Amino acid sequence: MTNKKMILYQLKIDKFKDSNETGYGDYNGLLYQIKYFQFLGVDGLILNNILDYYQNAKSLDEIESKYGSILDFKKMINFYVENNFKIGINLDFNNLRETFNNWKQAKILHENKNFTENQTKKNTLEKYIDKNNKENNIFLNQTEFIDFYTKIFDFYLNLGCNFFVININNEQKNWKNNNIKDNQLNLIQNIYKISKQKNKDFEIIIKTQNLELIKIQATLSDKLFDFIFIDSFSEIGSDKAYKNKLMIKFKPSQLIKELRNCLNYNNVIISLASENIGRINSRWGDELAFTKESAKSFALLLLSARNSANIYYGDELGLLKAKIEDYHDFNEFNYNETKRYLEAKNISTDIFYNSYLYQHPVSVNNIMPWNTDLNFGFSKIKNKRFIFAENSKENNVLNEFKDPTSPLNFYKYLIDLQQNQEYSEIFNKAKLIIYRNYFKKGILKIKYKLKTKKIMFVINISKKAKNIHLSKKYEIIKSTYHNKKYLNIPNSLDPFESIILLKK
Repeated sequence: MTNKKMILYQLKIDKFKDSNETGYGDYNGLLYQIKYFQFLGVDGLILNNILDYYQNAKSLDEIESKYGSILDFKKMINFYVENNFKIGINLDFNNLRETFNNWKQAKILHENKNFTENQTKKNTLEKYIDKNNKENNIFLNQTEFIDFYTKIFDFYLNLGCNFFVININNEQKNWKNNNIKDNQLNLIQNIYKISKQKNKDFEIIIKTQNLELIKIQATLSDKLFDFIFIDSFSEIGSDKAYKNKLMIKFKPSQLIKELRNCLNYNNVIISLASENIGRINSRWGDELAFTKESAKSFALLLLSARNSANIYYGDELGLLKAKIEDYHDFNEFNYNETKRYLEAKNISTDIFYNSYLYQHPVSVNNIMPWNTDLNFGFSKIKNKRFIFAENSKENNVLNEFKDPTSPLNFYKYLIDLQQNQEYSEIFNKAKLIIYRNYFKKGILKIKYKLKTKKIMFVINISKKAKNIHLSKKYEIIKSTYHNKKYLNIPNSLDPFESIILLKK
């Protein structure tokens, strides 16, 4: 798998499909949706860390009535693996102690020990550990954290999982020019060695913000990772000075420039979206006129080059931001405090609230719409309100499955294209050429060239029409403008008009 392009699909189990009318997505709900992933053609799924469900839980029934049992989870994993899917877990090392405590909590509950006594002991211990910053630093206290990791690794390995996506450090933006400290590098090396010693086929994917680990890996004899995972592109169009609380103008050229160096590596997994910030189709696209075309152009940006890719659930449907009734939907304890802080910086309430509508995590982490039934097919439970994308009525799985012009069918087309026997040789063996002369226009132009065969992708992620010069010797085999008739190779591209061209 290390030498093969991989396409993953990231989801939240509790938001995906409710099978038992509790209002929570559950393990069996995910189990029953395997045909969706078989249709889409992805290689594997990234799931949220299910140990989080055990935090502060007082009984197994509290967990199992919502999400299912550990045996249900194992059954679901095994079923997917038997059907040639890989299943991985999103593991944040910045919260590893908390995950370890949740693992202990799960162990206690399953062993039917006296919960109150054990909980008291745990809280007493944490009272002293968690107040000590050094104790919580994974780089300064590696021995303890490696022990935490080993137990969590064994837990998920025994359940049948195939890989981890590991966020080592939220300060990775400083990892530039080989500026990774020895203790950070040692931790990554130890994680990889321990994992491979336990199971050589278990894969380690390191979440980072740049390609520095690729450069460092090239200088070492020991491996550090199987893949790296980059989703920091999702923050483009957000004001980092205010920790992504405010939205600023999206610049297509900036996204393309940051992507360009990743496009030639199949061991780099690109994710345009992330769980931490709102829908890219609302923030980068055009909600009024080109929702379908922009979603397809982002699909091309993600899937057309040599890099591996991660699809964040709902993006394949072109979902927009969540339908929010008022600020309570954000469920954020510090909402008013943040608002007052920004008001003191002369930022109006309207600007602040609008930024939250587009960028708050709730806008990307809401229910998956399957059809136009009650709760958009997510759950049959009545009298419970859910937060959903504002275009779920039109952009749901059933509607898009039946619509040949839909973003869903476009994603499927792109995935199938690269597995198509007619084109597989050129995608796997051809030289990949990235043209930089159109970056400023918000256009990515890439070409695969193998002898006389050429496949070219011209991707416009701008809201404006752009002039472009293309050879007339190609034929257009696909466009984001499904119904547009091309008599000749165009001299310009309309907003979010992207095309795939072939020359034999």
